[in-house]
Amino acid sequence: MFTNTYEKGDMNSKPADIAIKGGILVNSKGMTRADVFVKDGLIEGIELGESERPASRFIDANGTFVLPGVIDAHLLCPMPPNRHRGSGAF
Repeated sequence: MFTNTYEKGDMNSKPADIAIKGGILVNSKGMTRADVFVKDGLIEGIELGESERPASRFIDANGTFVLPGVIDAHLLCPMPPNRHRGSGAF
């Protein structure tokens, strides 16, 4: 998942590849506004509040939920051949 969660300003100034800024972070600890930093394809850190850490690319997540580690949050199931049953019936 991610390696570290930092209070605002605790993260060093090492640039990230991607900064996902201003979203509402959702994880096992709850929900909070935070910035997520990605380096070499992995979540390197999370800073609470608005961070000033530099990054090569910024993604504006304002007004959205950010779910670290979740790649695809839905499931596709084949429909059974019986036309009288919906997909939720099995």
